[in-house]
Amino acid sequence: MPAEVAYGTYTRDLEDRAPLSTVDIHVSAVDIVVHWRRCALTADFLAGFLAPNFVAGNLSQPQLSMVIDELLENAVKFCADVAEPVEVVVRHFGEVVEVKATNLCNQERARDLEASLRRVLQNDPELLFLEQIEQSAAEDRESSRLGFITLCLHRGARLGARIVEAGQDGMFNVTVQVLLPTTEVAKS
Repeated sequence: MPAEVAYGTYTRDLEDRAPLSTVDIHVSAVDIVVHWRRCALTADFLAGFLAPNFVAGNLSQPQLSMVIDELLENAVKFCADVAEPVEVVVRHFGEVVEVKATNLCNQERARDLEASLRRVLQNDPELLFLEQIEQSAAEDRESSRLGFITLCLHRGARLGARIVEAGQDGMFNVTVQVLLPTTEVAKS
């Protein structure tokens, strides 16, 4: 695996811009693993905090919460060690909302994430959604693998990721990013 690789629409273009609002949280992955409901509670809180910033008010909260929840769950699942922190950052720039989740993972999990991203980004999300439901039902798997697919089904949502070799041997910093145009968020 290269020292650094980006997938999908991952961008660093927003780093130099001042957001209208920012909310970020650092949680220990073990806090989520011990009680998975905390993931949804965290997502609902962050989305609820930002929802009044949109013209449509709280109508944007469910979609934003779903995206935050999915990225947080994913970061925890791919985390190298449940003692490691996971960071979620939500920034509102007016025309776009950026949701990012960052975690540390080992090479095996980085490769699994990389394969998942490639599969989702290189295929039609609607067909992939149906295919994955059938596959999960046939194999009776605990892991549905629908998260990234569902994110790509949302109007205007752009999925990207960046995997960077960390200073520790065989470890990688992973950031998954979703960009949501606020016009689309407000319609949901």
